[in-house]
Amino acid sequence: TTTTTTTTTTTGGTDDAKKSNDAKKSNDDESSDTRAVVRVTNAICMDINPYRFEAPWHAHELARASVGSDLIVFSSAWTSAHPDDTAVAKAAPIDRDQVLSYWVARLEPLLGARDAPVFVCANRVGVEDEIQFVGCSCVIDLRRRAPRVLTAALDGKESIRSCLVPLGPLDDDDGDDDSDDGGGRR
Repeated sequence: TTTTTTTTTTTGGTDDAKKSNDAKKSNDDESSDTRAVVRVTNAICMDINPYRFEAPWHAHELARASVGSDLIVFSSAWTSAHPDDTAVAKAAPIDRDQVLSYWVARLEPLLGARDAPVFVCANRVGVEDEIQFVGCSCVIDLRRRAPRVLTAALDGKESIRSCLVPLGPLDDDDGDDDSDDGGGRR
C-alpha cells in the first residue's frame, strides 16, 4: 500500500537548509529558522512492482502515486530468490546494479521532471534460511533523465549511508542532463 504524507521540518539556519530549494524563511519569524514542507510518498516491498505481477509493466503504479512528492521513502526486504527455489538459485550472486536498474525502470515516468522526487530506499541485507536479501539501500535523484545515485550500499554488508538531499525543482534547467556536476555515484 502506498501512502502520501506531508511533513513540515524546521532547521536552524544552517548551510544545509539554505541549499534546499524548498527551504523558505518564515515571514512571521525574524530568527534564522527555516521551514519547509516536504511531501513524502511511503512505499514498501512490493509497491514498486506491477500490482500482483498482473498489472501491465507500463502502469508504473508507484511512480504515478508519487507525482507531486519530494521524496519516495521505500522500505523493503527484497530477496534474490523465492523460498521454493533450488539451493543453487538461492546461492546465486546478486547483481546489485541490476537491482538499482529495476527500481529506476519502475519509476521511469518520473525521470527527468524538474520536480521529480528523490528515491530513498532502505533495504534489508544478509541471509536468513538460505534466502539472500539483496541490500542496495540507496538515494537516487530522479530529476534528470539520467538519474543520479547520491549514495548506495552496494557491498552486501550492513551499513549506514547519509547524503545531503536537495529538494524542490532542479536548479539546472539548461537541458544538458549528460553533464557531470559531481552528482554521480559515491
